[in-house]
Amino acid sequence: MNPVPFPLSLTDVFSYRQKGGRNPRPFILSPYCEWVEIVTGGRGWVREREGDGWHELLPGDMVWQAPGDESVGRSDFENPFRTFVVKFRVRDALGMGMPRFSKWPDVEEIKLLAHETTRLILDEAFNREVMRDYLFSKLVYQVHLHERSVQMTRYPAPIAAVIQRIENDFAQPLRLEELARDSGWSLPHLHAEFQKHLKIPPHQMLIQRRLRVAKKRLVSTGEAIKTIAVECGFANIAAFSHAFKAHTGQTPSEYRAYCLQRG
Repeated sequence: MNPVPFPLSLTDVFSYRQKGGRNPRPFILSPYCEWVEIVTGGRGWVREREGDGWHELLPGDMVWQAPGDESVGRSDFENPFRTFVVKFRVRDALGMGMPRFSKWPDVEEIKLLAHETTRLILDEAFNREVMRDYLFSKLVYQVHLHERSVQMTRYPAPIAAVIQRIENDFAQPLRLEELARDSGWSLPHLHAEFQKHLKIPPHQMLIQRRLRVAKKRLVSTGEAIKTIAVECGFANIAAFSHAFKAHTGQTPSEYRAYCLQRG
């Protein structure tokens, strides 16, 4: 999923409970309006964008409603749906191009977020832009997590196992032979399968994982660069600096200074 621009504004946040024994009255979202509906309980359905089909919604399901989409239009009469709704005003009349359906598995976390933000939205002293940024980041993060989990299921099991090992143990002195053993393949075969499915070799994925963490620590902490290098899995500061400059065009110290200057 590509990065998306922040919405212009947060227009509303609320929790909705559908009455039992009836369906809601759906409506079409107007241009420049974008909603996120997250199911916190019950069961409902929303009309598909193409044709007359209906998409079932259960707790944890997220629907990112773009302009022209129809809001949730059917409910289980015996177990009516409940949702947490976030409304944005966006720059593009057609919306931000987010995936329409995704999931947020931790329903209790959703309920806590709903309670927190619906309370703060009524506080006129609370900065609305801060809430916009906070909510939008949380929502996009969950969409990214869901997209990644779906993508993982599309990989052959040996590749998924190696990716998970890299994610979990990147800071350890992993050797390619260990990753090959995790996959059950020979090292040349693992390399070929990574190139086929991911377009990069496993060693580069490991380096990229280490660098993502290192970049975050460079700008969010005052830790020594040598400490960051070692704790992110690099053998020494020279290896770290070489890999960092090859990927970013800057040395770690130059990157830190540049980010701090911008911030």
